[in-house]
Amino acid sequence: MPRLAIEDPIILDDDSDDETFQYYQQPVSPLTVAASSLEDALFADDGLGESLEDDDNGENFPFAVNEQPLDVDTGDSSEEPVAAIAHTIFDNELPASRVSDATYDSAKGGLTIDLPCSTLINPRSIAVNYAPPLPISTEQHALDSLTHLAERQSTGNGPGLDFVYIDLDDFEIYIHRREAKIRLRSLHFLGAGKRNNNRMYFDGVLRVGAARFYVQRVPFDDAPVDMYRTRCDTIRGHVSIRSVLNKRHGRSIYYRLGQPSVVYARFYGPYLWVADLGKHFIDFVDYMTDRGRDVRVSHFRLHFSKWLRKTYGRSPAVAAWRDKYGAGRDDFGPAVVAYNDYLYKEATALFGKTFVSGLGFFRETTEFSFYKTHQPRVPFDHPPSMPLRTVVTPYMYHLFKDMAIGPYLESTPGQHAPRSIDGKLILPQKRTPFITGQSSSTVNGRSIRPGDVISTWHDEAGSGSKWSASAEKSDLWYALVHRVIEPQRLNGPRSFDIVWLYRPEHTPCGDMKYPWAKELFMCDHCTCSENNHKNSRYGRVHSIEEDEVVALNSVEWFGGPDTTADFFIRQTYLHGERSWVQLRLGHVFCKDSVAEAHQSALAPYLGTTLDPVESIGVFEKEPNYVVGDTVLAILSKTNKRSEPYEVQDILRTRQPSSCCQNQPSQLIRYRLRRLRRRSEADPDTPDAPPNELLYTDETVVITKPSFIICRCVVRIFPDHIKEIPTPYNRGGAGNVFFMIYRLETTAKSKIDNGEFRIVPLDRAKDAPNLRQGFDPTTPVSRLRALELFCGCGNLGRGIDDAGATETRCANDIWPVAMHTFMANVASPDTVTPFIGSADTLLERAIGRRSAPPTSAIPQPGDIDFISGGSPCQGFSRLTRDKEAHGQYKNRSMVASFASFVDVYRPKFGLLENVLAIINNGKSGHQQRRQDIFGQLVCSLLGLGYQLRIMLGNAWLYGAPQQRQRVFLIFAAPGFQLPDIPSPSHGSEASKGWLKSQRTIGRLANGEYIAAAKSNITAFPIVSVRQATADLTDDPAAQINDGIVDICVRHPDHRIVTAESDAMQHKIAAIPTQPYGMGLAQARRTPHFTLFGQSALFSERELAANDTRAYKRTNPTQLFKTVRTMCTVADSRSAEELHWRDARSLSILEIRRAQGMPDDDLLLQQKKADQWKLVGNAVARQIALSLGLSLREAWLGTLCEDRRPTQPVRAPVPGPESVLELSTVASEEDLGHDGVPFANVVPLALTTTTTTTTSTTLVTTLTLTTTTTRTERYKQKRIFQTGVCSKQSSFPAEPPSSKKRPAPSQDSGLDEFSGDFGAVKRSRTWSPP
Repeated sequence: MPRLAIEDPIILDDDSDDETFQYYQQPVSPLTVAASSLEDALFADDGLGESLEDDDNGENFPFAVNEQPLDVDTGDSSEEPVAAIAHTIFDNELPASRVSDATYDSAKGGLTIDLPCSTLINPRSIAVNYAPPLPISTEQHALDSLTHLAERQSTGNGPGLDFVYIDLDDFEIYIHRREAKIRLRSLHFLGAGKRNNNRMYFDGVLRVGAARFYVQRVPFDDAPVDMYRTRCDTIRGHVSIRSVLNKRHGRSIYYRLGQPSVVYARFYGPYLWVADLGKHFIDFVDYMTDRGRDVRVSHFRLHFSKWLRKTYGRSPAVAAWRDKYGAGRDDFGPAVVAYNDYLYKEATALFGKTFVSGLGFFRETTEFSFYKTHQPRVPFDHPPSMPLRTVVTPYMYHLFKDMAIGPYLESTPGQHAPRSIDGKLILPQKRTPFITGQSSSTVNGRSIRPGDVISTWHDEAGSGSKWSASAEKSDLWYALVHRVIEPQRLNGPRSFDIVWLYRPEHTPCGDMKYPWAKELFMCDHCTCSENNHKNSRYGRVHSIEEDEVVALNSVEWFGGPDTTADFFIRQTYLHGERSWVQLRLGHVFCKDSVAEAHQSALAPYLGTTLDPVESIGVFEKEPNYVVGDTVLAILSKTNKRSEPYEVQDILRTRQPSSCCQNQPSQLIRYRLRRLRRRSEADPDTPDAPPNELLYTDETVVITKPSFIICRCVVRIFPDHIKEIPTPYNRGGAGNVFFMIYRLETTAKSKIDNGEFRIVPLDRAKDAPNLRQGFDPTTPVSRLRALELFCGCGNLGRGIDDAGATETRCANDIWPVAMHTFMANVASPDTVTPFIGSADTLLERAIGRRSAPPTSAIPQPGDIDFISGGSPCQGFSRLTRDKEAHGQYKNRSMVASFASFVDVYRPKFGLLENVLAIINNGKSGHQQRRQDIFGQLVCSLLGLGYQLRIMLGNAWLYGAPQQRQRVFLIFAAPGFQLPDIPSPSHGSEASKGWLKSQRTIGRLANGEYIAAAKSNITAFPIVSVRQATADLTDDPAAQINDGIVDICVRHPDHRIVTAESDAMQHKIAAIPTQPYGMGLAQARRTPHFTLFGQSALFSERELAANDTRAYKRTNPTQLFKTVRTMCTVADSRSAEELHWRDARSLSILEIRRAQGMPDDDLLLQQKKADQWKLVGNAVARQIALSLGLSLREAWLGTLCEDRRPTQPVRAPVPGPESVLELSTVASEEDLGHDGVPFANVVPLALTTTTTTTTSTTLVTTLTLTTTTTRTERYKQKRIFQTGVCSKQSSFPAEPPSSKKRPAPSQDSGLDEFSGDFGAVKRSRTWSPP
């Protein structure tokens, strides 16, 4: 805590004979000694020590050394010494601080010490050595003497009044509760809230003129505030107390509050600010209602501030009041929400409860009744102890019913959820289906040719294969022939290079129920790679031999479950990424088998616009940078941080011919313009945002394209801009930067002192020609979003911040969460809130006959994007009893989410949950499978969606929190599947202390299901200290022990729990140094036992060796995962104690951990609700990054001018038509897999009708694949796999089986990326 410097220091003179007040000097470091420790020694009734008068050796006060009583000299002041000190403190609303340094005053020949503000939490009167300023009188005795004087004084001031005022000075206000004993308390708690303090007490001096009486422990339950209405600009001097005694006797005698005591000053100053807020609030409500208008939370965002200026003009009192909140700050929403209990109490006292209950503001913030709550339909015979069954569509019930959650599901057919489970359910593929091959024909070896689908026996148990034989649902494996290899000796067997066709059980679907038995997945995993060309006398041993082929099979391409062929294929599984993309014919062959593709059964279908020959073997678009692009790059392998550059030129040099067919024919080099970080280049702005850049004339040349990490987004703003818009104001999250100035480095531009000139870019002569990032104010076609389980909305608003979506409907069962969500919506009229169970919403969306009609419910076709985080309690490791009925219900909500997708069929979607959702264990009813995630994947794939699984680490995207979550991203056929966003934040220094899961889940071959993406980032990890620097450096933002419960500058900077005295002592016993100390570490320190601090804790607390209870946050690292409750004493605590102060973390501090902007509102019935809302949220930074990825997939680019702003889906071909483009798409119109974006307007579209049969082919295609660092093994054959056109940079492992190749996980990291994964691919390309 920083030191306090009082403007007029108190002079301490040992020889003074004036009235003095004794303090005890604590000559110790302010970094290690809390002033509140003095209170522990003073208050003998706490049983923790005796008074200092009887303490000769300081043992009861371990931090006090050589205490000497110091006398406070009041000098010439007319005020009493205590009042003089208090006046300075509460008028300036200064925070409590440590003891500051002493200075010698030569003029007075004495020692001058700046006294700190008191941090006592108890009134002085409970100390055994407390000497009151006057003899103690009873309240009645004081009234008998003062009442007639006060009445005479009131009469002399004007006509007879109905009430009498007596001044109260040197006062302290406190409560007396069992858990908190006697505790100082701010007056704004009196009668406010459900857990209000209806009875408080005060000590102080009652005064009328020169007559004074000191009273103690006077009870009161009423503290009226005068001077409402706009004729007065402040309530200072008009706050009174009416004691229980006066109220009981019906006397209108009030004690008007004057100067507080030095102990109570830190409580009273902030209270006066809140009381003034209450006055202005009441006056504003009066103003609005007089004009027939309701008052809503949204009015306090801006209208309230305008009304203040109009009403009070240049009032010094109002100006000073506003300055304390923040100069130029107009949004009073956080303040009125934080203190809404006090505002409700005051409004009720003045307007009456009926009037107040009708105000929209209190219906939003207190009663949570502004939006209707929809009650579920409860069957008459439903057991009250059981949760209601989860409503799901018949399709989802068919898939989930055999799981442990099956008994908790209810199949609900309706208008938009048919009973039948058939091919009509799947999404249209927008491609004309065709059939190749003969159904289950016997093998005639000489008849096998490229393009045929063959089958072979799978690996047996004990063969050494990585694939689990027990997980196989069929005896056969399937493959498509790429190349026929003739024997090298007479009558030798032929062999075949093949690409494997995966069944669902070979993917993250696992052994869960898949809806279509005939579906196979094309794969990017073939045996044609050049490094597999190893000959033996029988030819290449990596191929399938002729005698291993069991049968030939027919396949319907782009078909469905009602096919007449043996199988149908409509998706390509990228096994290195564990993702599925819509099938292109270019996926079928690889670069090494282009020639064979033209001789295959698919040859007639290749060569169309949708499947050009050059797309053969292309699964993902390689980065194709153009001049003007902005990128992140490194200059050396040793670089720990990537830097932003502009591509200034691309230099191509033709390579000499090489016998290696995969070697590029030309060498590409990039000349890059450096964009320097302003905080590092401009010495005058070291505190500039980390993502603000300066345009420079410095250039570098990169000779290795792999040194370019990824694209970044850079936008130029004028220097007169007042506020940088989102997403450019988020500190670089999403790799988003902005520029305002240019750093001129020519000799003519140097200033006399040798520094360089900073020139605004909008006034520069040669304006940059870079491709700027999108303008967030430019209207674009947005996806209409439905947010399920929305909570406070951090996930949805983060996605909305990228500008690709707009929320149309949101749902949550908790009224507090839903009202919080709506309070933060910019245009509430455009959003339909649905408070109630998702079951009730889904039942009405399905169109069930018994469901009541609701016109506000969006209909199928009204929703383009669905997001949500289903309840995680059923999966979380923190949930102890996962077998409870309620936890089965929570887990079943995953099926509910899938049912919403089934009903609405959105273009895109996103599900978030904890890591434990990916679980292959068995549990529950009759040991039925609990792999709910695998079943969810099966259900969405069955509908035809493209899928991608992401392990998201929040800290890699800019959140100062160690939080990991699973995200399932999906897109309908015909749309680009969003990429996993590239991380923006990371740090080599964090590898020593940052413990996290780098992979999750297991496939049938033992490999992971998802791995965290990582690369060399542009920013270091954001630490706790960096995220909260303003809260610790600004004296106006410090809350110290949090007992005051008011932080004017930051209303949410307050603690959730009101700790008991015993808990306060425990927290104070945990050392603040070294960082990260907890009970487990503190008990090993010498002073813990020496000073008896171990006696504060129970034997059970001390017995646990690995407890995380009472653990302090380490400010140099990350916040631990924010949970839904603050439980500092829990052995599984998330390090929730503040690193310096004797308190838990504040709501604002955990908001910073989640990336929640300070001006977002968090409504509450109790403060713990705010913590719960934050703990249930998704980190805003990762949500923004996902939103940017979605925007790029939807609009085609993150730049502002190379794409149309109105995305258009390609026409849906009829069953007998082929879609053609009259103009071939340019390279920059191609998606990541080399085909045109279906949602980009083509130049011209024509549809030609053709007659096709199972043997006619309409297209030819080409395929490029990259190497996988994996091996797959087939019986009697050793396969080292790779995806075809790039060699793996990792050595092959020894073969572990003779048969099927299995993509294996590398123990190492990709070069420059740190990625786990079987395939190294660049995910950095974005279309121009």
